Amino acid sequence: SILVPNLSVASAITNTRPERNATKTEAEREDAKEKAKTEQTAQFCKRLEQATSKMVSEAETLRTRWNSTKTEKKSEISENREKRGDKLGEVREAGDDRRENHYKKLEERATTDAQKTAIVKFKSTMETAVRTRRTAIDTALRTYKAGVDALLKKRQDDTQSALTKMRTSIKTSVDKAKADCTSGVSVETLRTTLRASIDTARTTYKQSVSTIEKVKDVSQASRDARKAEIDKAQADFKTATTKAVANLKAAFTSSTATSTGTSTNQ
Repeated sequence: SILVPNLSVASAITNTRPERNATKTEAEREDAKEKAKTEQTAQFCKRLEQATSKMVSEAETLRTRWNSTKTEKKSEISENREKRGDKLGEVREAGDDRRENHYKKLEERATTDAQKTAIVKFKSTMETAVRTRRTAIDTALRTYKAGVDALLKKRQDDTQSALTKMRTSIKTSVDKAKADCTSGVSVETLRTTLRASIDTARTTYKQSVSTIEKVKDVSQASRDARKAEIDKAQADFKTATTKAVANLKAAFTSSTATSTGTSTNQ
C-alpha cells in the first residue's frame, strides 16, 4: 500500500520550528543587549578612573593658582602700605623742618622776655598738637589696616572652604559612581547621576565665590571710619594751632605796646 504523509502532523512540525528559532533569536538578542550594557558599564568605569585623575589634576591646578593669587595680593598690599608709610614719613619730616625754621625766625624777632616766653609756650602747644594729630591718624590707619586684613583673611578662608567643599563633593560623587559600577547600575544612570552631581558641586562653588567677592564692599565702612577719624584729627589740630597763633600774636602785640609806652614815658 502507498503511505500518505499525515499533512496535519507535518504542518504542525513545520509551524513549530519558526517559533523555536524566534524564541532563540530573541534570547540571543537579550543576551547581546546585556553583554553590550555590561561592556558599556565596564568602559565607563574604566574612563571614570582616567577622568578622576584629570579632575584631581584640575582641582590641584585651581588650588595652586588660588594660592599664587593670594600670595601676590598679600605682597601687593604690603608693598603699597610700605610706600604710603614712606611717603607719610617724608611729609612729616618735612613738616618738622618747616616748624623748626619757623620757631627760629620767631626767636630772632623776639626782643622782650614776654615775647620769648610766648614763643616757648607757642612751640610747646604746637608740638603737642602735632603729636596728638599724628597719634590720632596713626590709630585710624592701624584700625583700618586691621579691618582690611580681617576682611581679606575672611575672604581667603571662605574661598578655601568653598574650594575644599567642591573637591570633597566631587570626590564623594566619583566614589559613589565607582561603587555603583560594581552594583549593576546602568551606564545611563551612572553617567547622568555623576554629571549632575559634579555640575551641582561646581555651580555651588561659583555661587559661593561670587558671594565672597562681594565682601570687599564691606571695607567701604572701614574707609569711611578712617576718613572720619582723620578729619577729626585735622579739625582738632586746626583748632589748637589757630588758638596758639592767636595767643602768640596777642603776646607780641601786648609786649610791643608796653615797650612803646615805656619808651615814650622815658
